[in-house]
Amino acid sequence: MDAIQQAAEALAADPVGRAIAEHCKSFEEYLICLTWNIYDALGELGPDTMVSEVQMGMAEAKGMCEVEYEASQPGA
Repeated sequence: MDAIQQAAEALAADPVGRAIAEHCKSFEEYLICLTWNIYDALGELGPDTMVSEVQMGMAEAKGMCEVEYEASQPGA
């Protein structure tokens, strides 16, 4: 769970995560995109990763991801 949280926070702060934020219409859409990217990457590295682990890690990363999302919005 900690590794998922760290990966989500790193992706949110990365230029790729910022580009995703610029194209999303809401924070919820952005969080879904981040979650899908994390889940997809984990599927390649550890196919036994449980959905609940991804959900818990993303829940822990949500606050930091929201800060990055808000900072990436036009006029921020």
